[in-house]
Amino acid sequence: MTADNLTPELKEEAKGKTAEELIALAEQKGIELSDEQLERVSGGNTGWTGHTCPNCGSSNTYLIINSDKSVGCYDCNYEW
Repeated sequence: MTADNLTPELKEEAKGKTAEELIALAEQKGIELSDEQLERVSGGNTGWTGHTCPNCGSSNTYLIINSDKSVGCYDCNYEW
């Protein structure tokens, strides 16, 4: 299984996890992450560091894998 075809249950399980937890979850579930996805999860150039929620202005954000949205906000639950 790749990260491009996650079930809704796995998407929900991945929400709000740290980079380390996302990588461990992917390994545990046998999910293959692309180089780009690994870079995003591990805080590379497209990681969540530095993202500010356009809805509430919070910097308390997380990465969403395999979604049409790529970042979510812990504080207001907005995803973009």
